[in-house]
Amino acid sequence: MRLYAGVGALLAAALSLAAAPRWAAPDVAMCSALAAQVRSNPVIAGGGDALATLSKGSQPYIQLAGPGEIPAGLGSDAFTASFGKLYRPSERLAAVLPRQLMGRRDVYALPATPLHMLETTEGTANCAGFLFFAWTRGGRADLLPGLPAKAVHDGDNLICDGFHDDGWLARVGGRAAFLDVTSMTGFEDWQVTPWRADSHSWGAACEMEARFAITYAVEATYGGSSQMSSAQRASPAGNRSPASERPTEATQATSGRATVPAGSAVAAASLRRVAPEVVSRYEAAKDPSTLTFGKPVQGADLAAIRALRERLPDNIGAGIEFPGFALEATNLADIASYPLLLDGHAYLMVVGHPHWGWRSAPGTYVILYAANAAPLQAAAAAYVTSARGPLRLVNARPWEVR
Repeated sequence: MRLYAGVGALLAAALSLAAAPRWAAPDVAMCSALAAQVRSNPVIAGGGDALATLSKGSQPYIQLAGPGEIPAGLGSDAFTASFGKLYRPSERLAAVLPRQLMGRRDVYALPATPLHMLETTEGTANCAGFLFFAWTRGGRADLLPGLPAKAVHDGDNLICDGFHDDGWLARVGGRAAFLDVTSMTGFEDWQVTPWRADSHSWGAACEMEARFAITYAVEATYGGSSQMSSAQRASPAGNRSPASERPTEATQATSGRATVPAGSAVAAASLRRVAPEVVSRYEAAKDPSTLTFGKPVQGADLAAIRALRERLPDNIGAGIEFPGFALEATNLADIASYPLLLDGHAYLMVVGHPHWGWRSAPGTYVILYAANAAPLQAAAAAYVTSARGPLRLVNARPWEVR
């Protein structure tokens, strides 16, 4: 959410904040009630998505705003014409629309209220701007105040789907509000800003946070001395990976740039056993470079591994292939490397996240290089994914501007 996402999204964010009122007195009642719902729901307690769970059913605790009165998918000119004809915007609202109508446009309406939201989305990170207006059928739409700032810096006020953040106009426990929800594998952070119908303004926001256990598992292994099944040779990130990252059928194949040695001593079973623990500790560590794994590597093997480490680039991608599949369109980022003894053989173990520009895949790679490899050749690799486990804690508090 801190990444610059295009002029339009920043203008939209600035527009939303420009008319924002000052914070009212802190009120955590909505978030306390929301936390109680999360805590008592067995689906969420087992690791389910809180927003998806609480917005289901004929009488959901959270009622999300539905599509507005303008059809989706209209081009800019058609949308502008339809908006003007249907909503007959006031001068205040019409004055801001030219700046607001960029990128994708969606109108949402909260049932049984005049509240409407125009969301514009643009950029590769799908960053959104929000404009709120009131309209009842037969009347004229009028501009409503923008959301209060949630952070000091403009970039931190962006809401970007590409960074697992989304905004919703909703009714929470019967009360209208705007939800800013950040959802990752191990946590959900909610900023809830209530709408005050009596004063036509936004109230003081509160925060609900939920923390979940995380489990790790090897989704695929590549190379080594195992008997690989076709399922193990499947793409580690499914349809989320570009074709250039999907493994080839021949896991012991030679490419144009690097060879995966057919005689690798790595056993897939051993790699599948150690890789989840490696990734679990790597992800949890404040400084992954300080970690150690297993018995220490000593003597000539340690010297060879140190020499190998010096030959690793900062980002592993073009020019170096993983076992059985190419990474022509991506790099590894957040790299850490360690000596590792596995089944009596010494390896340089590299751990990192595959990236495409600012995007990252949902998993983590563990790659083993034999200590005596010359030239640098990967002996095997594992792709480790994470999954949300049971709910660990949930609490509520007043929102503090970051």
